[in-house]
Amino acid sequence: MFYDKLFLAAIALIVLAIIALVIRWAWSLKAERFNALLAVFVVLVAGLTAAWLFRYDVTAAGGRTASSYVLDRWTGHVYVVDRTGRTRLAAQPEPRQQQVPSWPEVVSSPEFQQLNREQQEMARQQYFQDIVAPQVPPHRLDQAWEQFDADTALPDTPPIGLKGKP
Repeated sequence: MFYDKLFLAAIALIVLAIIALVIRWAWSLKAERFNALLAVFVVLVAGLTAAWLFRYDVTAAGGRTASSYVLDRWTGHVYVVDRTGRTRLAAQPEPRQQQVPSWPEVVSSPEFQQLNREQQEMARQQYFQDIVAPQVPPHRLDQAWEQFDADTALPDTPPIGLKGKP
């Protein structure tokens, strides 16, 4: 695969060199201006050639069925190469995140209702630590706890305040 690309790049360079010589011959009267244009042209062609040569990243698979994996850097596609040829791998969908219940849903659940007040309070603090706190910037964590504590205080329990903060 690499040598095929090298051969195509060499042919492309030869064709471009011939084109450049023809253009240089046609512009021979304005040599200084043409030299700058030719330099830009050569750099552009060299860059495109290098991009073409390094388009693919090949990694050995080390398995019995596939001989290597190929990443096409231009398109982002990944291919599996085996004895029969090259097969494009399909993109995997992102895993669905589990829906987190809101605090009112937690309070109304039968499991929560079966807990005693102390266990319910521990569950409330755990909910804040696991669900609410990761979504709050660290410098606003105290304010978030005060708001959560005031909004979710259990019926027979006064708000805990900062002392009971998890």
